[in-house]
Amino acid sequence: MKKSNKFFNLIICLISFLLLFSSVGAALDNSGLKVSNDNLKSLKTTVIKKIIDGDTIKASNGETIRLIGVDTPEIFWDKGTAEFYGYKAMKFTRKNLLNKKVYLRYGQKKRDDYGRVLAYIYLENGELFNIKLLNSGYAHLMTVAPNTKYLDNFTNEVVKSRAEGSGIWSQIKQLEKEIPVVSWDEVKKYYGKKVIVEGKIINTYQSDKVVFLNFSKNYNETLTVVIFNNDLNKFAIQPEKFFLNKKIKVMGIIKKYEGAPEIIVENPSTILSE
Repeated sequence: MKKSNKFFNLIICLISFLLLFSSVGAALDNSGLKVSNDNLKSLKTTVIKKIIDGDTIKASNGETIRLIGVDTPEIFWDKGTAEFYGYKAMKFTRKNLLNKKVYLRYGQKKRDDYGRVLAYIYLENGELFNIKLLNSGYAHLMTVAPNTKYLDNFTNEVVKSRAEGSGIWSQIKQLEKEIPVVSWDEVKKYYGKKVIVEGKIINTYQSDKVVFLNFSKNYNETLTVVIFNNDLNKFAIQPEKFFLNKKIKVMGIIKKYEGAPEIIVENPSTILSE
């Protein structure tokens, strides 16, 4: 009877260990950061044959793949120009993916409005390349429902990268040598010009369509930073909370709206807190 109990207890311990091990594996997989070799085997594979830009690639079967959750700087092929870090992001993707075997995990929505496949790209070592772009400073967040599986993990990586000032987040610091840096209360001299504005945000407000960041209580006559709500999916932060009571630098063209200056922010890397 004692032997039977010992054997039974051994079986229970073994089952418990296997359940614990499997739950740990699942947790690693659900984090989106890296998957095990066994989990990789369950994913569809392809070889990347062309790099269009940092976040768009073409597979060996001819399908164009758009990486989920990230947005690298644009390259304007017709003009031969690119946004800040656009070429560097493309080179980074080329180095990691071109002619390499990769593993695909599709989003809940498999294709976008352009017919491109929407996917998470895993490297042969199990690393998620989408998140590698974010934590290396080559992309900012791009959240489009329903493909938000790893949103929390992506958000955390962007916040870290932003704080470190690496890659795209170094844009303002680098361009300070080329673009005028002006105080928020003197921008009326610079209508129609691209500048870097510095000052402290003392109040904020979010309407149904727009987020406003204000340098003064007299915001009807002084500079306002404007972020339209349809651009908020690019931010890993809530601008109206994140920048409140902080000194910031924001880059853009000074425009006049109803007699007062404003600067519109569409790209998260053009506004940073000090």
